[in-house]
Amino acid sequence: MKKLALILVIVLAGLPALADEDCAACHRPQAEEFARTAMARAASTATFLKEWAEAKSDKACLTCHSPLGGAGIACRDCHGGGHPYAAVAVPDVCARCHDAPGESTVRMFKTSLAARNGATCLDCHLEAGGGHHAFRGASDPTFLRNVATVQLALTDGRLIVSMRHTAGHSLPGGTTGRAVWLVLSGLSASGEHVWEERHRFGWRNDGQGWQDHSLAPDVASMVEVEAPQRNGATSVEARLLYGRQPGSKPNRGGLGLEELSKATMVLP
Repeated sequence: MKKLALILVIVLAGLPALADEDCAACHRPQAEEFARTAMARAASTATFLKEWAEAKSDKACLTCHSPLGGAGIACRDCHGGGHPYAAVAVPDVCARCHDAPGESTVRMFKTSLAARNGATCLDCHLEAGGGHHAFRGASDPTFLRNVATVQLALTDGRLIVSMRHTAGHSLPGGTTGRAVWLVLSGLSASGEHVWEERHRFGWRNDGQGWQDHSLAPDVASMVEVEAPQRNGATSVEARLLYGRQPGSKPNRGGLGLEELSKATMVLP
């Protein structure tokens, strides 16, 4: 299996999409910008190749990850054929892949406040605006800065954890492998962890197929914790973490993933 993955990396990485060759002669800056994006490598990353091998190399995966048979998405996949290209129909073009099985990104965007205010996918994901092709997403850690907040409140002995985010779609977005983790820790007066709870948000397979349990846009998501003072806890720490890789989980204290937000509260 490892040998097969290595062969696929070499083959796919060495096959630039035909559309890129066609476009690059006249649109070299745009082609070079796009070649550095995660979209351009959608079928050649180690993560994709591992998941694809686990899916027994299902050709349906390539419908989104490599429509033209190259290392990833190519110009023609979004712009269509012919020249001059017509304007890209956003978000419907995006929905071809980002509403594929295990995705709800565009569907959630269409009902969001951002969409109602006239924003498009490109306003956030296309760096520097029109004419540029430096698409950005969660694979760029800087893209996640200040995207979410977590707040703590105590009501009738229960800890209320409130999470909000500014993404124009559900969070984490992306495919079934990505997740947002809320890690809650009860700390003793000496800073020792005396209890911990973890809550995962994203797609989950409960045995009856994949279900979307992501954090919805424009509204707060709440978690209640009974008896936060148990086991002698004198304070509570909340960390909101982003996991890009399938199966990624926070270790003790919530380390190992990208931190989105953190809050602490001293218990009375």
